[in-house]
Amino acid sequence: MKKALVLILAIFMACGMLFAQAASEQAEAWPTRDISCYIHSNQGGGTDSWVRFLTPILEEELGVKITCTNLAGAKGGQAATKVYSAAHDGYSLLGTSETSMFYGSNDVGPTADKWNFYIAAGSAGIIVTTKDSRYKTIQELVEAAKANPDTIKIGNSGVGKGWHCKAILFEQGAGVKFKHVPYSGSGPALTALLSGEVDAVSCSTGEVAEYVRGGMVIPLVITENRSEKMEGYGEVPSAVALYPDTAFGLSNLFQFLGFTLPDDTPQYILDKFGAAFDKAMKDPRTIKFAEDQIATIYDLKGEDAKKLTTNMQQVCWWLAQDLGLAVVSPEKAGIPRP
Repeated sequence: MKKALVLILAIFMACGMLFAQAASEQAEAWPTRDISCYIHSNQGGGTDSWVRFLTPILEEELGVKITCTNLAGAKGGQAATKVYSAAHDGYSLLGTSETSMFYGSNDVGPTADKWNFYIAAGSAGIIVTTKDSRYKTIQELVEAAKANPDTIKIGNSGVGKGWHCKAILFEQGAGVKFKHVPYSGSGPALTALLSGEVDAVSCSTGEVAEYVRGGMVIPLVITENRSEKMEGYGEVPSAVALYPDTAFGLSNLFQFLGFTLPDDTPQYILDKFGAAFDKAMKDPRTIKFAEDQIATIYDLKGEDAKKLTTNMQQVCWWLAQDLGLAVVSPEKAGIPRP
């Protein structure tokens, strides 16, 4: 009887080990089904363009389809919350940008420490107007704003987000007051510009590159610490060169585009996605796309991406606070001033 019990126990243990091994092998075979990617902005902006460009290349390496859906609500928080609320099994992916650095200050989604970032690239910030605008230079726009405060309408991708902050930093440096008009992404903001709803838009060079090449849009100023040469126009001046007091904010708040997975996603999934991401970033198609988007390729993940986003969230949170845009103060969140 005793020998029979021992035998039965041994059989159960062996079966358990086999089941555990099978489960482990099945898990590490990720992905075995399609992946859903939720983009935290509307169609037509930089995040949407880069995510939709990269996902087919990632599919080639991962062997499954990645279905992209735009969820632009709550200043990007709707998509972030959906991904973070789902199982952290690699099948829900967030298409993101530097907007995620404002999740905490806007109180809309999990903060940077809750994510693993895969940072692809980014383009410079810019303020543009249309070819039919009465303002052909940034100096003309600034003079008009000085003469008529709070009347020059500048569109942005959303209150308390990067392009809104950049436009405020610029107006402070220039000593003027614009009327800021928010939209749910740079795509809708540019549509508003072309239809005459606003006088100018704060966005990225990548988002307007084709419009500039086609002569539909005039670049006025680069909201960075450097100038930028744009095909179809020429050299666009730097806001920092014109107004040095803007240097800290405009230099430390910059665009990045890519993906995130929740921080506690199993490591083998993070590693496999990271390998596919690295391969996609080195692909000649990506290099050409970056050139067309006037973008710098970053190709950051792991600790490098964690360090960048931790520092950038700190800067962005305090910028939002100082500009009067933070819903939650950085002090309350325990974020030290940079």
